[in-house]
Amino acid sequence: MTLEPITADRPRSPVRRLAARLPQPPDSGLRLAAQTRPLLVIGLLWVAGAAAAGLPGALGWTVTGWSTAVLAVGGWRARRDTVAGSPARRRRRRYLLLVMACGCGWLVLAAEGGPGGWHAVILVAGGYAAAAPTWRRHHIPTRTDPEPEPDPEPEPDVEFDAPDWMDLIPEVWAETLAAKDRVLAGSRLAEQGSAPTGVTWTIRLTPGRHTTATAIGAGPLIASGLGMPLDRVTVDRHHTGDGDKAHLLIVHEGAGNPLRQTHPWPGVDEAFDAETGHARLGVHADLDQALWRVYNPAVGARGGIVIGASGSGKSRLLELLGVSCMYSRRVLVWVADPQDGASLPALAPHADWAACDRDEIGLMFAAAQQLISFRSKINKLLRREPHPISPDAPMVLIILDECHQVLTPTSPLTKAADEIARMGRKAGVGLICATQYPEAASFGDKISLRDSLAAANTAVLRIANKTTGGMLPGLELLDPNGLPDVAGLGYLAGKDRRTAPFRTHFEEQDVVGALAAAAPELTLEPAALAYLGDRYRDRHTRRLTADADLVVELADFDPDLVAAAAAADPALAAAIDQARRRPKTPPATAAPAAVAVAPVVPAQRALGLLDIPPAPSLGPAPAPTPTATPAAAADHPVLRTPSAQAIYDLVRSGITRKQDIQDASGLSETQTRTILNALKKAGLVNNDIHGTWTPGPSRARPAS
Repeated sequence: MTLEPITADRPRSPVRRLAARLPQPPDSGLRLAAQTRPLLVIGLLWVAGAAAAGLPGALGWTVTGWSTAVLAVGGWRARRDTVAGSPARRRRRRYLLLVMACGCGWLVLAAEGGPGGWHAVILVAGGYAAAAPTWRRHHIPTRTDPEPEPDPEPEPDVEFDAPDWMDLIPEVWAETLAAKDRVLAGSRLAEQGSAPTGVTWTIRLTPGRHTTATAIGAGPLIASGLGMPLDRVTVDRHHTGDGDKAHLLIVHEGAGNPLRQTHPWPGVDEAFDAETGHARLGVHADLDQALWRVYNPAVGARGGIVIGASGSGKSRLLELLGVSCMYSRRVLVWVADPQDGASLPALAPHADWAACDRDEIGLMFAAAQQLISFRSKINKLLRREPHPISPDAPMVLIILDECHQVLTPTSPLTKAADEIARMGRKAGVGLICATQYPEAASFGDKISLRDSLAAANTAVLRIANKTTGGMLPGLELLDPNGLPDVAGLGYLAGKDRRTAPFRTHFEEQDVVGALAAAAPELTLEPAALAYLGDRYRDRHTRRLTADADLVVELADFDPDLVAAAAAADPALAAAIDQARRRPKTPPATAAPAAVAVAPVVPAQRALGLLDIPPAPSLGPAPAPTPTATPAAAADHPVLRTPSAQAIYDLVRSGITRKQDIQDASGLSETQTRTILNALKKAGLVNNDIHGTWTPGPSRARPAS
């Protein structure tokens, strides 16, 4: 054991501190101080002995006494530097006492007989003998030139780790968001955690001043305060449900952000949970699933609202949601698309019912109302609530795209949609309305319709309207207009839903169409089929007839269209052949023949909205209202469309003024005028008296 551990901790004297500051000689590799110290002691003893012998009387003995005292003090200081309690200390002490005793004895001897002669020999010999242990411990090594050290290996490049920005977020929060007069003044971040895609904190809000909804609504301002894009910052409800807390997620920067990645549809086995009625729409920023509640086994069918501008991914969301429901084997999908199926081209051809114009949508809504009435009666008789959704008695989900074109304030379809939304839950009928505009006018000015749908499910993608968030329940404080221009990125809200950004699933259109075509077949319960009657059974026939008429109409402009359409669908080919053989005008001399055709019920009559009293006529009283359409007009080409049939029935029922006809039919002024002129040209109605429309051909003689 060495002395360094003891002496290193002791405070150095001023002399030692001064010596440490002086220039130090170069290290020669020789320990000469320890070698010369015994010789210095021997020399000093000889000088002290000579002085004691040379000075007369008591003075000599005085020198001897002082020399002895110096030896004693030097021995005690050397003894103090040894390690206490160790064997080395005991040996060192005995050695020092022996040397001190010999030195003192030699001084007495020199004072009596002088330092020379034998006394000097004794001093030198004894001194060398006493110094031998010291010289053995501190011998002078042989100086050798050190071998050259090998060149050091190059150190590997170490990447510089910049300070983690995440660790600075609490400080930035306190400065930019929690300071006085800021959006969340007095709040703080606590309980830092981790997520698969980022870092989480608990936002401790100021009680009585801020709520969870305040923090959620401040999401864009929080992103701005932290200097981050909106898709990296997610503010959500806290898992405890406390109103003075919120959950904050900051996504790591880079390509791993789930809100900027494309997520494929999860597949037929994972897209829908039949036990809970949840369909997977997409992925949140923390890789949690964004869910749409199609039905609740304990509550019934659910509807919803989807808002999104053109190019936002709204159509693909609706198509994949419809495909997920089709593979659930518990949901029948009906598609209502007033743009002739152009909005949902991959889903509409394979849906159980596709209504692509206002008249067919009216028939669909009427059938839905019938189904609600039928199942409600069954529930009453069986004393159950709601309708049990199963593969044998599936739910009906109506997806109405571009609802602002159908649900106008004066349209009877708006009243029907409101009834379906309010009463369809217990009967297993749900309605989803999708539009680009969230204003009340898009829902026929029916606030109750919009709010009842939004309470179940709400998905808002990127839009151009800056006030959308304030119009929809659950999104009052959010601004979907500020979302990045990324297709499929939006907010999901509703009861028990996370009000957090999510990214929808995506598949190419041809893939979605193939999935829809291969979906398992599903049908209503036999009793419901019988109750709905021809209105439901003839839905595919009406669609084929309408498609065939459209192909024949466009064939004059594109001769190859007929061949292409016939090759794509054999059933459509047969319908096209029948449409081409059908006479454009009824024969002038042919006797009327009773033709068995499936009755086409106008949308307004199907909805039970034609019980309108006849308006007073401005001219002569019309002829008595016939009880049935004349056989000569029953197969007239002009009456093949439900709208024309509805106008004709209104005129024959005694409604003579064009404005009254327009109000009763729910059609626009242009449509009403066009149909009346077509009926007049066909000789089915006339307006011989200005402003009055009556059945029958015109009695006016042509000008000569």
